Amino acid sequence: MKQGLTHKMQPARMFEQLTIKRKLVAIIMLISVTASLVVGGSLTVYKLAGFRGRMATDLSTLTEIVADNCQGALVFEDQMDAGDVLQSLQAKGSVEQAIVFLPDGSVFASYFRDQDDSDQGIAAFGLDGDSLAFTRDGLHVWRSIRLAEREIGSIYMRSELSELSAFLNQSIFVLLFSLLLTLGVAYWLSNRLQRIFSTPVSHLVDVTRRISQDNDYSVRAITGSMDELGQLTEAFNDMLTQIEYRDAHLLASRARFNQLVENIPELFWLGSADWENILYISPAYESIWGRSCQSLYDNPSSWLDGIVAEDRSEIAALVAKDLTQTREVIAWPTFRIEQPGGDTRWISIRIFPILDEQGVVYRMAGIAEDITERKQAEDAVRQSEEKFRRFSENLKEEYFFYSHDLEGKFRYLSPSITNILGYQPEDFSKHYAEYLTDHPVNESVARTINVSTEKLPQSSYEAEIHHRDGTVHRFEMHEVPVCDEPGQVVAIEGIAHDITERLKIEDQLRQSQKMEAIGTLAGGIAHDFNNILTAILGYSELAMTEIPDSMPVKSNIGNIVKAGIRAKDLVAQILSFSRKEAKGRSSIQVHLVVNEALQFLRASIPTTIEIKQSIDPKSGNILADPTQIHQVVINLCTNAAQAMSAAGGILKVDLTSVEITDRDLADPAGESAMSPRSYVKLSVSDNGKGIEAKDIDRIFDPYFTTKEIGKGTGMGLAVVNGIVSSHEGTIKVDSSPDRGTTFNLLFPRIAEPSPEKSKTIDSIPTGSEKVLVVDDEKAVADLTKKMLEHLGYSVTAITSSLEALELFTSQPHAFDIVLSDQTMPGMTGDMLVRKILEIRPDIPTVICSGYSSEMDAETAENIGVSAYLMKPTGMRKLGDTLRSVLDSETTRI
Repeated sequence: MKQGLTHKMQPARMFEQLTIKRKLVAIIMLISVTASLVVGGSLTVYKLAGFRGRMATDLSTLTEIVADNCQGALVFEDQMDAGDVLQSLQAKGSVEQAIVFLPDGSVFASYFRDQDDSDQGIAAFGLDGDSLAFTRDGLHVWRSIRLAEREIGSIYMRSELSELSAFLNQSIFVLLFSLLLTLGVAYWLSNRLQRIFSTPVSHLVDVTRRISQDNDYSVRAITGSMDELGQLTEAFNDMLTQIEYRDAHLLASRARFNQLVENIPELFWLGSADWENILYISPAYESIWGRSCQSLYDNPSSWLDGIVAEDRSEIAALVAKDLTQTREVIAWPTFRIEQPGGDTRWISIRIFPILDEQGVVYRMAGIAEDITERKQAEDAVRQSEEKFRRFSENLKEEYFFYSHDLEGKFRYLSPSITNILGYQPEDFSKHYAEYLTDHPVNESVARTINVSTEKLPQSSYEAEIHHRDGTVHRFEMHEVPVCDEPGQVVAIEGIAHDITERLKIEDQLRQSQKMEAIGTLAGGIAHDFNNILTAILGYSELAMTEIPDSMPVKSNIGNIVKAGIRAKDLVAQILSFSRKEAKGRSSIQVHLVVNEALQFLRASIPTTIEIKQSIDPKSGNILADPTQIHQVVINLCTNAAQAMSAAGGILKVDLTSVEITDRDLADPAGESAMSPRSYVKLSVSDNGKGIEAKDIDRIFDPYFTTKEIGKGTGMGLAVVNGIVSSHEGTIKVDSSPDRGTTFNLLFPRIAEPSPEKSKTIDSIPTGSEKVLVVDDEKAVADLTKKMLEHLGYSVTAITSSLEALELFTSQPHAFDIVLSDQTMPGMTGDMLVRKILEIRPDIPTVICSGYSSEMDAETAENIGVSAYLMKPTGMRKLGDTLRSVLDSETTRI
């Protein structure tokens, strides 16, 4: 079977071995012959079919004619007549037989061109009915003879095929002639195409052979045309250009490689996988081994002779191993060699397998490095580590050194840990996590240690650790991974810095910065808020002057004035709190302030909270700022209400006087931090959720709060504590979870001042002078104008300091006094006053300010201002000031 298949494939293989020229000739001639045979054969068959059709038609027509002529003879049974008709066929030389039959099949008359065929001709036909057939001996036709739809006989005729044979012979001759002509043309065409296709290809073959033999890429094939072969030639030339460029680039790369390996201090070599042959050795061999490269080429195993005897057997065993299955880089153990001059060097070797296309190791490359200096450095490091250990063991300040394995077990702790955390080094026998607090800062400890074990770069991190005495310390940790010889991490070493005190200082600094920010904010809003209060107080006072005392609404407006004055004092307190303005103290009756604060609170506290108060009106006086005491009550009651906001409860406020004696001071549970004297005691209590024991010591810290975000700033109790401390008082807290909280405040009680005779409230002084009012707030300017006009003055109010200066410059004697705001765009109040005094030095001036960090009463007096007023300013204060300034040429308020 295989032999037959091989035999069938031989022509195809023979064709593949032909030249392009012969293949071209064979293909063209085969195509031409095939085309001629197909076209000529098809044409011949077509004409032959047409010729046969004509023969059949002619014989059928002749048969019909003869049948018609024999019709009468059959009717009258005249055989002679029928024979005459048939004999007339002699004129048609192609008819060989003609026979007329009766209906019963007997012969009625017959005609034979050759009498010798008469005997066998009658039996030769076998047709029946009206039919026609071609056979090898001729064309046969059978027709029925009918008369009036009745068959009276039939006729049979046979014609020879000599004309058809002649036509067929002629056609074959023409076909053969055409085929020969086609072969001649095809041969001529193949020779012509040879010059077009075969010659350029042969030229390409010659050029290719020349390049392969001479390695000359400068030659180029000749492009004879722009057809596909011409494009192929151009592509071939382009390919040669690329090959020439790449060959030059390869040579340059090889030169660079040689330059690299010949100049690097490491030794590079290339050899067979069995170490039997050295294919390349870099010159560094001579400097490292101290032997010539040629000696290694001559004896590839001679490099082993330079290895120190103690290390040679181990390296020789590695060389003897079969490395043909190796696919990875092999790092050998370091070893020593001895140079011919006696010097000993440490060597590190890495082996690289080189694979062929089938993935089989057939070469070995290697790099040998002289690591003598590194070994010496490692020895120095070990010595340094000993020094470090001695140093760490004597460290006694804020640092301790440690080392633990990958499982978290400590291997080493410097003795300084005893001074920092109270533990002995041997006490740290558990996992490091056992000593960490549950503070969120410790969540990153395990993750950071994992980063170290992966030898990834990391920054320092913080951890919070329990002290032996129960306190907690915050540490800043700096760690590095410790690796063994193969480079695997085996431990973590680090230094811990106790930053507890530093964090406290930083926290204090942040609190100080926050308080400074609050002061800045307070100063920023004081100006605008005082302008608003000026409008509230001013319009309220104007309304009260126009409402009869009998109307209840006057009392309501009076309460608005009181609230405005309280707001004014609160702004002053904020400025004092932020160190922007000092606030004086006076003897106050605490019960009046507490009652007033509770009246304000009732409207803001939910009805689910019942306020129970026990205020002793004889509790006594204290030396205090009433606004600050009011703020203390508000803050404490608000905190208590918030503690009961979920389920409601009872808010109790008690005010009484107490005596602290020496016995109380001697009692450990008593008020030991106070001196024996009389105190006013304020108690605020609730039955809310209480305070956790761990939070009691922190509730007065600024910004500390246990409330949800958005429901507390953590400043309320800090402010309360600050106010109480500044009044030389004390504050105690009694609280436990689910049992409520009680705040007890003690203020030193003072003697009540002697009652003063009630002063008669004088009417507000009036005037008729012309006043220039300047304020950039239109509402304030309009209000000031209305108040002064109510007092009888003629007022011009302007909201632009620049326009005011322009008006005054044009009419310097049209005004008797100038009343100006301080903080205004374009030109401030003090700048305006300076300009006005330059124009008219004798005119009185008054500056009003809600708040200015650059202006106060002393500064105003220094620039020549007659009076300085702080907003909000009521109508009485404004009237008294203007009247006083206008009535005196020298007095300054």
